[in-house]
Amino acid sequence: YQQLETEGIASVFDPLGIKYDVVDCGTDPAGIIAKMTDYMVANNPPAIIALGDSVAASVKRVFDGAGVPAGKIPVVGWGNSKETAEAVKAGFVNAAAWQFPSAQGFMPVALLGLAASGEPIGYDIHTFSLYDASSVEPILKLYNTK
Repeated sequence: YQQLETEGIASVFDPLGIKYDVVDCGTDPAGIIAKMTDYMVANNPPAIIALGDSVAASVKRVFDGAGVPAGKIPVVGWGNSKETAEAVKAGFVNAAAWQFPSAQGFMPVALLGLAASGEPIGYDIHTFSLYDASSVEPILKLYNTK
């Protein structure tokens, strides 16, 4: 999906003349942290869009490793991990996307099934929302239940 995300970013940023770098951090957690830290130290980015749960979950570790305090660089990104939710609460990530992972795939399929059988669909299903420090607690509570 990185190619599609990059195309989406380009479609918005390029016409506005916004410069950006796309850094492929890979999928290995240690590699992600190393590549992100190297990029941070070498480039001092003005903002970060963390595309992917593993990248967003690594922001606090990367900032700590690069000596960047919470809140110095604005960060938004995916947020389906406990680590990202904790980084939001601590101020390392400004806002993160909560995709309702348990229902994200089920609800659209159910609606498509209804539509295929001729039923009208008269409502929207919210499958994507951002949370920030003021609204992170319900997300964190999901990870604290057993």
